[in-house]
Amino acid sequence: MQNSTKILKDLTGQRFGRLKVLNFNHNKGGYSYWNCICDCKNTTIVHTSSLNSKNTTSCGCYHKEMLKKRSTIHGLSNTRFCKNFYGITNRCNNKKNASFSDYGGRGIKCEWKNFEEFRDDLYLSYLEHVKLFGEKETTIERNDTNGNYSKSNCRWATLKEQANNTRRNHLIYFKGKTKTVKQWAEELKIPHDRILARLNLGWPIEKALLTPKLKNQFK
Repeated sequence: MQNSTKILKDLTGQRFGRLKVLNFNHNKGGYSYWNCICDCKNTTIVHTSSLNSKNTTSCGCYHKEMLKKRSTIHGLSNTRFCKNFYGITNRCNNKKNASFSDYGGRGIKCEWKNFEEFRDDLYLSYLEHVKLFGEKETTIERNDTNGNYSKSNCRWATLKEQANNTRRNHLIYFKGKTKTVKQWAEELKIPHDRILARLNLGWPIEKALLTPKLKNQFK
């Protein structure tokens, strides 16, 4: 008799995501089960609560597509560009990462929610930099080393530029320009360690940068 299979609400013809309900299948444990057809033409049986809560919206094909999409990341999964992104998230989020204390441990965050956002913001500029300097000389750099990883605070830089933009470098403002000790040393053709030694002794910046080497002077 029909009353032995009580149906609370007829879902026949209704659509839930990729699934369209064909007809009632059976009752079990207080749930009504329905025969459904997916947009991919596969059929499946789903109970009412899974349909109404949207926990099940396909025969399983959608989940498989998402897994494949995440694994391929639009053909960039094994590239240096992709490794840059995961290097950033690892430094910012993984407490076991050797560099965490210098990044996530200092409150520095990655503002890109996923790889796709990172790709959309920086992939074209990455390709342009690679064309000029090569992949090994294309590294991600923050303009403000105390700021987050974001589109507005990041650019591509060579290894030399990267080394000059570390928070460990001593920045010196002199004659209207701000440079690291290393950059001033290169410009003035003075050994880097000589300038540092002078500054550590308390020399004024102008004297430390412009004084020629004296007889018997250190360095």
